[in-house]
Amino acid sequence: MSGAPEDEPQRLARNINDLLQELRVALAGVQILFGFLLSIVFTDTYRRATDVQHGAHLVAVAFALIAVAQPSSCWPMWYSAIGRPYWPVR
Repeated sequence: MSGAPEDEPQRLARNINDLLQELRVALAGVQILFGFLLSIVFTDTYRRATDVQHGAHLVAVAFALIAVAQPSSCWPMWYSAIGRPYWPVR
């Protein structure tokens, strides 16, 4: 770490890059959870579950789907916040 103080755009860029790194790590875990939740449907135990349990499972699948889809939809916003284009300019 250098002794030079950060200005506001540099601090914002560093914070957003840190956030993106954390999201990349968390996304792998959410994808594994999502796959596990989808595979439960094919078990005998799931077939014997009550309607309330099926509803709770559906809610969990929906939240996992939102968690998987949300970071990818926010990339353009995060990149524009740090002043870099999201889409490659050709």
